[in-house]
Amino acid sequence: MDGIDGKVSRSFEVDGVSFSVENFVANPAEYIEELDKSGTLKLFFPALAATHGVKQSPLKHAEGDVFAHKKMALGLLRKKTLSDERFGGINNSEDLLLIALALTHHDTGKKDRNEARAKGQRMDHVGKSAEHAVEDLAEFLSEEELAMVVEMIKKHEIMSSTVQFPKRIQGIQNLFSLRGKFAGARLLLKFSECDMLGRIIDPTSPDAGKINGTNAAILERNVRIYELLKQDSDLFDQMAAGGWSPGRDVLLDIHRRIALIVGEETYKK
Repeated sequence: MDGIDGKVSRSFEVDGVSFSVENFVANPAEYIEELDKSGTLKLFFPALAATHGVKQSPLKHAEGDVFAHKKMALGLLRKKTLSDERFGGINNSEDLLLIALALTHHDTGKKDRNEARAKGQRMDHVGKSAEHAVEDLAEFLSEEELAMVVEMIKKHEIMSSTVQFPKRIQGIQNLFSLRGKFAGARLLLKFSECDMLGRIIDPTSPDAGKINGTNAAILERNVRIYELLKQDSDLFDQMAAGGWSPGRDVLLDIHRRIALIVGEETYKK
């Protein structure tokens, strides 16, 4: 599976049509658009192909439908983001492949959610997106790889949230891991940045400044927490046990800053 120096060496085909993993990792947004225009995207990622025309919040996703959001997010995979500036870019193609696949399949469940809402029903679009990933990718990934992609999808809304984000130290430590390993948190961090930055907040909305400010604070929060854990992987264990740590003051300061931006009462919900 692994190529020399971490380069992707796998390939696969469906109905005689080949999928170039190398081209996908090199420029995922461009390659997905190429497959979409040729009508072959649905052969490989039917859940992604089905996101055309799937509506989202016009305030938080002024870029358009779910497919438009995904192309924007995928376009950031090889662009420098805050975590790349702080910790260096991710150069291993296998890691980039897993992040890209999580980006192609996160939010695919919004189509199912919208259909459920039209019937007066409720549905967790995140869980449904994870199901789509399993259906589309099980044939092409190892069990471990697929589990990492699914975990990124399931954690993406918590990573970008002020409300759902764990307030307890232990919960944060569990969040910043993949398959129970801190090493996977770097992939999760980059995935979350692509998701959050791969959208347009409606500039005509009076809430645009507040939302953009909150998102910037969340991105900084995630990077600073990762930085703390990178320096000392046992740091949050010590904090959870009740011991003092300089990391506790940093974490509390981050929470306070976000609370000021979004409003104290909203943040406490």
